[in-house]
Amino acid sequence: MKNHPNGSVSAWRPEDKSSMLDLNRTRESEDSFSSQTFFDNLPELLRPEKVASLLGLSIRTIYSWRYRPHQNRVPEGLFLKFNRILYLHTKTLRTWIAHQNTSGN
Repeated sequence: MKNHPNGSVSAWRPEDKSSMLDLNRTRESEDSFSSQTFFDNLPELLRPEKVASLLGLSIRTIYSWRYRPHQNRVPEGLFLKFNRILYLHTKTLRTWIAHQNTSGN
């Protein structure tokens, strides 16, 4: 916002329109997003904290999946516990998310 000497306020407008965000291009890239590309550069196993961060969920939700799998319809084989450390299989997570997006749940 910009204050004028006469007391009115106007919205800021960039002088160079080429510096403005191209919303159409942003929408196109969101439409072409898929779970396949989202998981491309991730390791085979992920810690619950990383999964929560990636998906924008709370860590509590991830542990709810672990300890209430039937209530949350979590696929078998999503979790692996090794040396008392919990991991999630990236491939199983990707498949589960893709299935949820196609089935409309």
